[in-house]
Amino acid sequence: RLCSLFDAGEHCDIHFQAGTGLSAASIGAHRIVLRRNPALGLEQSPSVQVNFPDVPAEALRRVLRAHYMEADGEEACHPEPRAALLQVQKEISSEDWAKLEATFGDVSNWAPLKAAVKTSHFTDVTLELGVLKVPAH
Repeated sequence: RLCSLFDAGEHCDIHFQAGTGLSAASIGAHRIVLRRNPALGLEQSPSVQVNFPDVPAEALRRVLRAHYMEADGEEACHPEPRAALLQVQKEISSEDWAKLEATFGDVSNWAPLKAAVKTSHFTDVTLELGVLKVPAH
């Protein structure tokens, strides 16, 4: 379900720039999901602007999409995102992969997706149910 939200580009609150000229693209994502990746530093800095002018936009989009992958019950090994990232690594130059890896780090350091989205960080609405107020995303 989260992957389809990313694919549709709906309700994104952070954007990454890739490519230049006619191949330039802005790829939207959701900080609440990306916070699973400590290399991005979203806990300390709620606003990040990252540019990858020399990296193919499709490669960056696939790396960002990998953050949205995880089957229920997975804790530390993250096989779905790891497989997606390995496929990207095979398809782009080692220089482009090094640029992406320098920003996004190693998938083994990512928190489980469930833990990342279970937070009051980046709430943008408050549901009011009588006297009960629940922050939400």
